Amino acid sequence: MKIFPARDIGKMFARLSEELPDTGAVTEKHTNLPYGENPRQAIDIYLPENRGEKPVPAVIFLHGGGWQSGDRADAQMLPVFRLLKCGYAVISAGYRLSDTVTFPRNLYDVKAALRFVSDNAQRYGIDSERLFLSGASAGGQLALLAAFTLGQAVYDGARGADGRFTAGADCSELKLAGVIAFYPPTDFLTQDAQFEQMDIPRAEPESPDRLSGADIMFGAKMTASPELVRFVNPIDSVHAKVPPTLLLHGWLDPIVPALQSETLHEKITAVCGAGRSECRITADGILHADPDFAKPEWTEIILRFLERA
Repeated sequence: MKIFPARDIGKMFARLSEELPDTGAVTEKHTNLPYGENPRQAIDIYLPENRGEKPVPAVIFLHGGGWQSGDRADAQMLPVFRLLKCGYAVISAGYRLSDTVTFPRNLYDVKAALRFVSDNAQRYGIDSERLFLSGASAGGQLALLAAFTLGQAVYDGARGADGRFTAGADCSELKLAGVIAFYPPTDFLTQDAQFEQMDIPRAEPESPDRLSGADIMFGAKMTASPELVRFVNPIDSVHAKVPPTLLLHGWLDPIVPALQSETLHEKITAVCGAGRSECRITADGILHADPDFAKPEWTEIILRFLERA
């Protein structure tokens, strides 16, 4: 097995602190808006300049970080942050990390953030009929799963004895115009085999004796409970009415194999027909959590998807 050098892993992630989005230059913004009691349960709304009176479409972004780290203002947001100049509102949403919660509470957070945006759309000049959900890496997994299970009560939250939601939010009437995922895990138990199939350098394989970031998020070793992992896998939640989906990945990604996006695209196409999913995998050296996804050619791909959806 080819191993991606550890020193290069450090360099790869160092770019997340070097190429931050220039949020200070946004003239109209509403930051640190809470949708829950935990400090991580907050969103930042950035609105495009000269937007006029008409409500604008919005892209809601979820950061990556292995479900255990990351920040809603880091460089992973750059590809969608560029959409501000194209007339889209950009909303970056935080969620609780695996140092305090396990799945599905992070998913409940995403649903609660969606509910907050929808309920307050008119207040912030956002078109509630044109909401897109996006995420990178771990955030991509959460974005896909949230989009594919929208309105499914067991995934939206838990109800208390009085019938009120104690976690998450009732999303039964919410609709998403589309979902965009950057280098997302989509089928956790197939990643090792996919790296072997692709024969590319990967980050050091997980030890059988050590919990991975995904295991910690799941609350147990995934390989010990394969029958339950399907409830975390976006690929196992595909159904005929999933929203339009755009998947973006680098073939040489050493953290999440690009075949994760390709196989999800194939599953959506098989279930929903051609045109519901679009998958773009590049072999030009773009890696994981790579700010190069914010280059103009990728912005154009994202814009065309948003306009078609």
